Amino acid sequence: MGYLLTFGLGTIAGMTIITLTIAAASLLATAHMPSLQRSLRVTSGAVSLVFGLYLAHKIGFTNGLFTSDPRWTPQ
Repeated sequence: MGYLLTFGLGTIAGMTIITLTIAAASLLATAHMPSLQRSLRVTSGAVSLVFGLYLAHKIGFTNGLFTSDPRWTPQ
């Protein structure tokens, strides 16, 4: 139980530090170049959308989740 608690808290702390690092870098960039803020938001949204569509297609159709012939096998 102690290991799981330590692992969970470490994971949360690590993800928080990475997120704050990325957010700080983008905040500094937009503070120096205000026009970059909109471009950064639109670009990150577009990349997220394209990646989500790619995953949905790969899992849903290539691997057969939404078809009658699933091709997934446990590894």
